[in-house]
Amino acid sequence: MRKYDSVRCEYNLGRELYGGQSMDGAGAKTYSNIQVERAAAYFAAEVGGVDFTQPIDAETFNEIEKALCEHEILIFRDAEMAAADQIRFGKMFGDLSVHPFTPNSDETPELILFDNTEENPPFGTDIWHSDETFRECPPLATCLRALEVPKV
Repeated sequence: MRKYDSVRCEYNLGRELYGGQSMDGAGAKTYSNIQVERAAAYFAAEVGGVDFTQPIDAETFNEIEKALCEHEILIFRDAEMAAADQIRFGKMFGDLSVHPFTPNSDETPELILFDNTEENPPFGTDIWHSDETFRECPPLATCLRALEVPKV
């Protein structure tokens, strides 16, 4: 199991990230198992070629991890992913966090269900973040899965 801290991605970016990957004409890295397309000028990328309904092999996970370190936000648009798939994927990064202040299910305490409507508005800071920066060692990342996406 991997243990992440605040310098993990910085270390990867500086020493490991570019090893074994080539650059295309636009300066983007090429990957063998996934497709990565920059989504914004400074961070975020859309990733394709990942089947979350099946266990992810180590080589594919390493590419996802490198893409996360490079782009900071990864979008897996229209990916099929059940709650069990999300938990399995998250555990590839390490132990999952159980948020101490947010209501969780007894069956899957690692998952928080945000179900916000006019009748059930988000609580305070849930509007803009879901991290746990109050912890001595906060989680590396948050894995969000949108079940319903409203039109903007």
